[in-house]
Amino acid sequence: MPRIVREAEIDWEGTTARGNGVVRALSSGSFELASTIASRVEIHQGKTSPEELLAAAHATCWVTSLGSELARLGIPPERMQVHCTVTMDEVEGAGHRIVACASRPALPFRTPVPRRWPRPPPRPMRAVRSRLSSARVQP
Repeated sequence: MPRIVREAEIDWEGTTARGNGVVRALSSGSFELASTIASRVEIHQGKTSPEELLAAAHATCWVTSLGSELARLGIPPERMQVHCTVTMDEVEGAGHRIVACASRPALPFRTPVPRRWPRPPPRPMRAVRSRLSSARVQP
């Protein structure tokens, strides 16, 4: 996979406790989202938080990886949904840290039914037996 670089920025006004900011996707220009300290620790009120953005990024990575693997097997999905939860907590002596990140796919995924299922790769033992039987000397 090629190196991937993406950029975002936040413009913050005021103190951390009472201020607010707008986080922007610079690479794509695809979003501008309001953020406050309250949206991290209290009531969201339609504003996002860094932890929510991490959860969104993690879920997106999960879907693109799984979708690529299914396509490689010949059963590309038509629809997938993954729920991701990121948990931040205070860790004694270390401050606030991400302590958990869990992804859960919503099953089943919707995939087209292939006309012909792809052949599975040969099992190692089947390949070994095949080589052994062809190497036997017949009397």
